Amino acid sequence: MIKFNIHGIPWRIEVLEDDEYVKRFEQLDAGVTLPGLRRIYISESELDLETIRHEIAHAFYHMAGVQSANIQPHDIEEIFADIIAIHGPNILKLSRNLFKELS
Repeated sequence: MIKFNIHGIPWRIEVLEDDEYVKRFEQLDAGVTLPGLRRIYISESELDLETIRHEIAHAFYHMAGVQSANIQPHDIEEIFADIIAIHGPNILKLSRNLFKELS
C-alpha cells in the first residue's frame, strides 16, 4: 500500500490480486480511482510505474474537480476547461513530484 496526500487529504494506492479486483469491479483492467473513498486500486497483473502514474494523475483531477466550486455539473466541457485552467499546472507539478518519489 502506498499512502500520499493531495492538498492535505490522505489517499492510498492498493494493489489487488486479479481475482479480488474482478470480484470488486466486475472486470480486469489496469486500475480504478474511487474519489469518494480516496483510494486507487490497481490489478496485480497490470502493476507498473506507468499505471501508478496514470491513476495518481487521475486522482489529482478528481480532487481538482471537487475543489472547483464555481462550475455546473451539467456542462462537462466547461468543467474540464475550468479544471485545466485553474488546476492544470498544480496537477502536473504534484503528480511529477509524487512520481519521482515512487521511482
